[in-house]
Amino acid sequence: MKFQSAPSQSSSGGSLPFLKLKDGERVVGVFKGNPYEFHHIFSEKKVVPEGTKGSAFRFRINFITKGGASYVPKVWEQGVTVYRMLKDLNESYPLEETVVEIKRSGSAKDDTTYSILPLPPKNQPSEAGWKVINQVQLLSLEHEGVKKDEAPWPDEPPHADGEELPF
Repeated sequence: MKFQSAPSQSSSGGSLPFLKLKDGERVVGVFKGNPYEFHHIFSEKKVVPEGTKGSAFRFRINFITKGGASYVPKVWEQGVTVYRMLKDLNESYPLEETVVEIKRSGSAKDDTTYSILPLPPKNQPSEAGWKVINQVQLLSLEHEGVKKDEAPWPDEPPHADGEELPF
C-alpha cells in the first residue's frame, strides 16, 4: 500500500457504496489497494488541483467487509487526520494483510474521531479466507466522468449517515 502524500491541511458522492458509520458504530474489514488522493472545495462541491485556495485534502480507499454471506468492497473517504493514522499504522501492520476494526465516536463534524485497531492474530482470516478476500473486485475511487477540477461533490460528506456492516 502506498501512501504518497504528506498532507498539511485539515478538513472535514455519487453512486459509490460508501462506508458510513454513526456515533458508536464499528465495522471490521481490511483495506485494499492504494488510496486515491485529491483536494476539494466542499462549498463548491468540486475537486480542484492541490494548492487551490480554500481546498482541503481528502482520500478514498477500498475497505473489504462482509455483506451478507460474502465479502464486499466499500469506499471509505476521509481527510488528513485519518490518512496520517493509516499511513503510520501501515508501517507496523501491512494494512492489505491485516483485519482492522474501525470505530466512530462523535456525531458532528467538529466532534467526530475514528479509532482504527488491528485485530489480534486469532481474529485474522485463514489462508483460504485471505484467498477469497483478495479476489474481491476493488471499486474505482476516482471521480467519474469529469476532470479533476470539475468533479461534482455529494450533498453531504460520505460519513454523515451510517449503515451497520458486520464482518
